[in-house]
Amino acid sequence: MVVNTWDGAANSNWDDAGNWNSTGVTDRIPTSSDDVIIPDTSSINNPTLRQDQPVQSLTMQANATVVGAGFEITIHGENSNVAIDNDAIISGNLD
Repeated sequence: MVVNTWDGAANSNWDDAGNWNSTGVTDRIPTSSDDVIIPDTSSINNPTLRQDQPVQSLTMQANATVVGAGFEITIHGENSNVAIDNDAIISGNLD
């Protein structure tokens, strides 16, 4: 299992590996088997989807924002302890 945390270091593009801090592997874009964390984005770039995105689980901390831009995040972790933990803003669709 990889925990992929948004750091927004490169830009606001979800599909840019330079925006992610991945545990145990080279930083990469999240996959359907990754647990994704979006931290407080008030002082960093908000992640903006460029296509539909699959993840295992999604944790959005307080003051985090994800911009859907007409695309969807699909959560595949129905059987995990936390499929979604949202204390933030989702702009767009969430399946």
